[in-house]
Amino acid sequence: MKQSQKVKWIICVCILLVVGSSGISIYKHFRPTRGLPYEKLTMEQAREYMEYEKEFYLVDISDAETYTQRHIPGAMNIPYDRLLKLAAVSLPDKTAILYVCGPKDKQCDKACRKLCELGYTGVAFLGKVSRWPGPFEP
Repeated sequence: MKQSQKVKWIICVCILLVVGSSGISIYKHFRPTRGLPYEKLTMEQAREYMEYEKEFYLVDISDAETYTQRHIPGAMNIPYDRLLKLAAVSLPDKTAILYVCGPKDKQCDKACRKLCELGYTGVAFLGKVSRWPGPFEP
């Protein structure tokens, strides 16, 4: 193999590596589900992402009483009926990853849509808190 062919192969491999790593970076920070402005995840997927992502918010939209009884460790409580008022104060970074869970799937869907309308770009739907595969905090 000639020297010029080797150089061409090395350049091609480098380009593929750069494109591949860029794709992974984009996927990691914004992964919308087809047809939705946010991503839909299972609780297992979310738990896996939370193991390597360092900066994210786990938002529990349950009412304060339900949240106090049982919630996912590390979750912050922003009740659904106060989401629009509290989001700007509690979630100042609109590019942060937000995992949204609550008592009902439909309510979580509405909360995710509201957050997207407010300009948040890293919103992920988790659904019902009761599906969490790990321990709960009382």
